[in-house]
Parts: sequence; structure tokens; C-alpha cells
Amino acid sequence: GRRAHGIEWDAAKAAAGAQAAAGIEGVTLVQDDLRRAALPTCDRVALVDVLHYYDAAVQREILSRAAAALRPGGALLIRDGDGERRGGAGFTRWVERAAVRLGWNRGPQVRFRTMVELGEDLRALGLSVTAAEVAGPLHPGNVLLIARRPRDSAEVTPAAVDAPPEVARP
Repeated sequence: GRRAHGIEWDAAKAAAGAQAAAGIEGVTLVQDDLRRAALPTCDRVALVDVLHYYDAAVQREILSRAAAALRPGGALLIRDGDGERRGGAGFTRWVERAAVRLGWNRGPQVRFRTMVELGEDLRALGLSVTAAEVAGPLHPGNVLLIARRPRDSAEVTPAAVDAPPEVARP
């Protein structure tokens, strides 16, 4: 009974995704620009490896639009690379920049922000934030931020708003 609606900027990737989802009831994938696409009211929004293609101001706009689409109690899931990670995460950032320059990935730029910066933006939108380590050998430095809209205003406490995101380290 659930529905999933995906938005992909790259027409070829959107077509491939739509073909892969063909026949799966309730799943749609369209080619559109996330900065302007209609976001229906929903329980969950997932932003997977997308924010780093925009500067900080556009990232904040996207987060604001995504948060506004959430129903009370909904969650915004963000997987992206942490801009302050070292080691293999630096290689991931280099690969992303090369992929944009070569046209394999679309985006005006590559700007990995820190998880602390993203957490601050999300808390400013009234969301509580937790984080989980999801980095692996192919994507070192990736973190999953889980930002939840309270069911009602009583759920937002100063501690929930001011606490930095905690990242569980393996």
C-alpha cells in the first residue's frame, strides 16, 4: 500500500530507473530538477548522494523543501559524504569531482559539507537529528543523517534542537 516517487536529474539515469521499476506497483521515477520539482506531502524523503552537487545555499533550499513536504512524525533520510573525513573519503570526493567534469554525473559543482553543518541546517528547520555510519569500502566517509519532524510541537525540546548529530563509529 506504499508509494515511492523518485526524482532524477539525469534523463538517461531516470529512464534506466523507470525501466527497472516497471511493473512494480506504486513506484515511479521521473526526470526533473530537485530544486524545483513538486514534492508531495509524504512520510519519508530520501536524499541519497545528491546534496554535494550544490553549494551550501542550494543545499539549504533543498533541505527546507524536503522538510516542508514531511507529515508530522515524518523523516528525512540523507546519505552523503562527510566533508571533513580524511583517508579514503578524500578519494571519494576526488572521484565525484571527476565524474561531474566528465559529465557522468550531473551537477553544477561538488561541495561536500560536514555532517555538523548539515545537522545544524536540519535542526534550524525544527527537525531532530541522529546519524549513523554507513561508510563502506566503495564509499568511505558516507554518513546517514536521520532528521525527524515531531508529531507535535511538544516533541521538540531544546536538547533535541541543540545537540550535535552523533555518529556511531564501528
